[in-house]
Amino acid sequence: MKDIQCFAYNDGAIQLVGIVDDYSSFTFERSYSGIGEWQVVISGYSHNADYFTRADFIKAGDGVAGLITKRTITHNETEYTITINGVELKGLAQKRIITPTEGQAYLHYRACPEAVIEGIITTQLLAPSNAKRKIAGAIVRDGIESAKITYDGRFQNAAEEITRLCEAYQIGWYADIENGTIKWYVYHGVDRSASQSTNNRFIISFDYDTLVGGNYACSLYAVNTALVAGQGIGVGRTIVMLGDENSALGRAEVYVDARDLEDASLLPQRGKEKLAEYGSENVFEITPAQNTPYRVEYDLGDIGTFKEQNVDFRLCSITEVYENDNFTLDFVFGYDANTLAGAMKRITSNTDALLRGE
Repeated sequence: MKDIQCFAYNDGAIQLVGIVDDYSSFTFERSYSGIGEWQVVISGYSHNADYFTRADFIKAGDGVAGLITKRTITHNETEYTITINGVELKGLAQKRIITPTEGQAYLHYRACPEAVIEGIITTQLLAPSNAKRKIAGAIVRDGIESAKITYDGRFQNAAEEITRLCEAYQIGWYADIENGTIKWYVYHGVDRSASQSTNNRFIISFDYDTLVGGNYACSLYAVNTALVAGQGIGVGRTIVMLGDENSALGRAEVYVDARDLEDASLLPQRGKEKLAEYGSENVFEITPAQNTPYRVEYDLGDIGTFKEQNVDFRLCSITEVYENDNFTLDFVFGYDANTLAGAMKRITSNTDALLRGE
């Protein structure tokens, strides 16, 4: 069983409470662009169970750190268990909303999306103007920068804004506990697809014994074309079309109202980010074989190849499962926006746009 370290957060200091190794089950989802969830089930008779009641965070390996959000006790004639639930440590960003710098209407950036994400984390958590909002830590970027974008944020949830940017520009982020502090990372996965020759290839295939089984979902009518409408009235309104190369049954359109943008050159950016909210056209949920070293020859965010479908996909989610002295992995390639959470995110995004007077 993998050791779980339990930590308490007191006045900016992170202190080890204890180590748990006698749980019944432990699952931890690592998400590349979003925020994964985790769960521990332990006997209520275990002395180690008390560590979870005194802790705020857990850590079970590099990059496998979590925030405790819920504890449930089940006690009856036949069962006495404690279930601890939480989210990845980067879920701390869910506790903050985007608050502009004093005297400014918006938190404004003209920079690469990686720098924007760093700016949001820094101004809203690490070094906010209001000291009561501060959660001490540091941030590191891997040095890779995408093309510049323009960002204006005001009162949105910080985690949702970061996730939106990460999904649109294929960026990863996570938080970890290192040497008594919270360390935030903004990074990019490695291209390990079959078509490249620079890095070790990561190929999922029954033929190569790297695949046990799974599900493949293909959206036949995935939204892939956006009509982005800027300022103006009637025929004088500025229009930009993204994905116009799609045609016939392979074309699915969405209207994006962007009249809040005074600069028409920003319309393609708005359209790209809106299309990203609809997720990937193809999504794979698979159980890989254990013969390819996890976190050695591949890791979260890497691009691999699914040989049977002859397609390349980014590894967007990895769930580690520890149960009955067994260890298994579950993968998700691609973003599935055809879920209740995905639909609600799009509805909320559209509502926010209306409230801003778009």
